[in-house]
Amino acid sequence: MRTRPVGLEPFALLGMRAFATILPLALAFGMGACATTTPGPKTEDLLSQAGFKQMPADTPQRVAHMQTLPDHRLIARNYKGKKYYVYSDPDGCKCIYVGSPAQYQNYQSLAFQQQQANPGFKPQAGVEEAREEEELNSGM
Repeated sequence: MRTRPVGLEPFALLGMRAFATILPLALAFGMGACATTTPGPKTEDLLSQAGFKQMPADTPQRVAHMQTLPDHRLIARNYKGKKYYVYSDPDGCKCIYVGSPAQYQNYQSLAFQQQQANPGFKPQAGVEEAREEEELNSGM
């Protein structure tokens, strides 16, 4: 009398070869289901939703301006007595996102909502104040 391992009765009809084919697929799908946590939208998406304007770096002056900014960091700047916020995306859109204080508030609200919906979501960490040499070179 031949004995089968316990728990494999449903696969006895399929044979061990079919079982060996199905098992890795089942494990892959099962593990994939456990790892379905959405990281949330990208910072660039939230900035656009908040009303930040995209300024493409399509002129030598704009490229030079973008190079004065740290990549993927939100920076607060003052220009002609007004505060504004800039974010350089040289890898994605090859542009600078520019927003007002009201648009920055919208961004913060959207980021907070995303954190509540997706606990693993990490928004852009704080705003850096522009250094004096950055403001002198901003050309905006």
